[in-house]
Amino acid sequence: MLPTNAGLMLVHYRRAHIKVLYEQYMRQMTTGKGVSQQLLFPEVVDMSADEMVLTEAIANDLRAAGFELDQFSKNAYSISGVPALLNVQDARDALHNILHAVRETGTSASDHWHRQIALSLAKDTAIPYSKNLTDDEAKHLLNELFELPDYRLTPDGKTICVLVSDSDLQRKFS
Repeated sequence: MLPTNAGLMLVHYRRAHIKVLYEQYMRQMTTGKGVSQQLLFPEVVDMSADEMVLTEAIANDLRAAGFELDQFSKNAYSISGVPALLNVQDARDALHNILHAVRETGTSASDHWHRQIALSLAKDTAIPYSKNLTDDEAKHLLNELFELPDYRLTPDGKTICVLVSDSDLQRKFS
């Protein structure tokens, strides 16, 4: 909750974090400068033939997001680096989530793939519902959110913040 001159703004912190992370991932992929953390032991991900073809098609986009992948065998890729904000233990699931999201779009437009990859990674790396933010964390997140040109909706159209007007509040408590 955030008091404003017009009333009370309610903010969904997880969605706000998804929006902020999405914009960061989009910038990284647009510039081709994804930040990667190296894995001490590369992870091998077994894939179907369709997933192998799709991974090859979006390999440059995955690299731009921070993944470092090498074909390991006919039906597997080796992950040696993951986006810096991604929990290393979630690398396999995150890659499969991305492939699923890109496959669902059914388009070959690279900018559309960028959006799907960025959204999938943002959802995988955003704060969990169960985490309570400290006041400083909440302020930092809100500052980042409100610097964005469109901070009210997530990339997939979900509401991030709602303003409850003073008059609405007065009616609720009268």
